[in-house]
Amino acid sequence: MKKNSQSFFSRQLSHKFFFALATLALFTLPARSQTWTGEGGGNWGTNSSWSANVTFGNSTDLTFSAANANASSTSTPAFLGATRTIRSLNFDANADSDIFIRLTQTIDSTARNLTFQAASGSTNVTVASGATGNYTIGLSSGNLILGSDLLIDHNGTGSLTIDRPITGTGFGITKNGTGLPTLSGTNTFTGGFTLNAGQLNINNAQALGNATPGAFVINGGTIDNTSAGNLTLGAKPLTINTDFTFISTQSLNGSKTYTGATTIGSSNGTNAGTLHFSGSGTISNAATTIYCGTLPQSKS
Repeated sequence: MKKNSQSFFSRQLSHKFFFALATLALFTLPARSQTWTGEGGGNWGTNSSWSANVTFGNSTDLTFSAANANASSTSTPAFLGATRTIRSLNFDANADSDIFIRLTQTIDSTARNLTFQAASGSTNVTVASGATGNYTIGLSSGNLILGSDLLIDHNGTGSLTIDRPITGTGFGITKNGTGLPTLSGTNTFTGGFTLNAGQLNINNAQALGNATPGAFVINGGTIDNTSAGNLTLGAKPLTINTDFTFISTQSLNGSKTYTGATTIGSSNGTNAGTLHFSGSGTISNAATTIYCGTLPQSKS
């Protein structure tokens, strides 16, 4: 009798265990990864445009690869088809054609927004090592909205251009990798910008957002501001933790709009930096603290 009771008890536990697993599987939403096929006339919302039926949301990961029909010229770009939310946008090692993504309802009209949002953690725009194409997000209308922090991880040899405004309250951008992204929009995101590696092109004075009191942190890389005129940092503090070159023929103060403090290195001595100007340039008259490093005031 005791044996039968133990057997019954074991069966009950087993049933509860499998029921719990089934419930977890039912309510856990898997990542939705899709690869562009270009067979839907360029419309993101057409299922045949992707490798499988697509549902957009904060777990949607989209990849552009070698199959870039309807996305290989400015006359036949990919377009959103509606306001969309995704977690990541990836250009893999086979994405060797130029790719254009319009933030529009149809191929050339009615602006639509693209939101980067993740259920947890950061969102991503990734350009893989080996990718040789040039990629443009925007093309004349629509906004890119940050619903989470955005990591741009660019290791390709081509360029990545975001030429529409990037907005979002409390969220910022981190740039990793050796590649070259260009920010061309009048951006208003407020979470700050961190440059960890590679080069960043700025084609708009407000390209680094509107963080107050957010920070612009340089841990590596180079900024090219030659085509944008003066760089506007507003009241944001600037922290330099590396040997850094600011390529510009203009001053860093953005016509005296850069009023934040400049910090070179860190107080505990773990970081050190140097600010160089390639071309002519000066730093603003804002307060400057040099913990470890140097701050040249002219061409280096």
